[in-house]
Amino acid sequence: MRIMEIIAKETGGKSYKSHKYSLDELDRSPIEYGEASNSIQWKRRGETKDIRTYVPLVDLNRQVSSLQLFTYFLDGSRHVYKVDDMGFEKSGNRTAIYPIIAGQIGVGCCRREKKRMYCEKVEREIVIAMPDIAQSSGKIQGFLVALAQKLNAGKELARISASGWKFSTILTYKTAKEEKGYGDKGTAQIQMRMMENEQKMVAELVCEKKLDDRNYLIKDGSLEYRPTKSMRSNAREYKKFKNNYDYVIGVSKRFNPEVCLILGDKPNPGFIAELPLYSRTPVAYFTDPEFLGDIGFAVWYSGSI
Repeated sequence: MRIMEIIAKETGGKSYKSHKYSLDELDRSPIEYGEASNSIQWKRRGETKDIRTYVPLVDLNRQVSSLQLFTYFLDGSRHVYKVDDMGFEKSGNRTAIYPIIAGQIGVGCCRREKKRMYCEKVEREIVIAMPDIAQSSGKIQGFLVALAQKLNAGKELARISASGWKFSTILTYKTAKEEKGYGDKGTAQIQMRMMENEQKMVAELVCEKKLDDRNYLIKDGSLEYRPTKSMRSNAREYKKFKNNYDYVIGVSKRFNPEVCLILGDKPNPGFIAELPLYSRTPVAYFTDPEFLGDIGFAVWYSGSI
């Protein structure tokens, strides 16, 4: 039995075998610093000194050039596809149609040792995002886990499983009416899953005592990970979550200079655009109580890599 047929049978839906296409171009992967929510609060400076202009880095680079401070490098990737449209019965004998979204997620960490790179950890998985209505009619607890197991047992997945891939879980997106389209909602769930996998890998490195002040980790993208409600209610787990990033630096290739108050009380994107090579801006500091709790971020823009 084919994958979509299994999903249709188990959820009581009807597969329309519609056109399949990639959603990767419709949604950007990284969160840009300062764009998580409207509650963000920028502070003028995050420096220990009163710095108001560019800071040259050449001398500092010479001082630390003999040291290897960045040992680990982590990145996550996901590819998202709309693989089908599926109909589900609603009240009044009405059928509503929702997209079924498939995602390939990979998270990897490499280690630099004596100027050579080695693979430290790799995790990869396939996930499906479908509407919450697919399990709303009296399904047993653990239905999504059981459905993933049935997909893995199917003959269609035998070749994929042999290469190390499998359906790890089934995700659901809300079908309540909102401005965001269902394809975007499904993509957001897969993006969130990738970010959770990144957090898990960082936590593993911390538990293995591999990160310290002489072995930092560079993460591709921002570090704006949102703590869960259960995590915030548990002081011990919340503290552990924050401490995991003591030796982690996020490098964001995309950012919006309009949101960052580098100088004065207004954005100054021209100051960032004219940043000299091998220099950095003063450090800005922001919090986002609604999205990130009491976690603060120090952010600066660099003219060197």
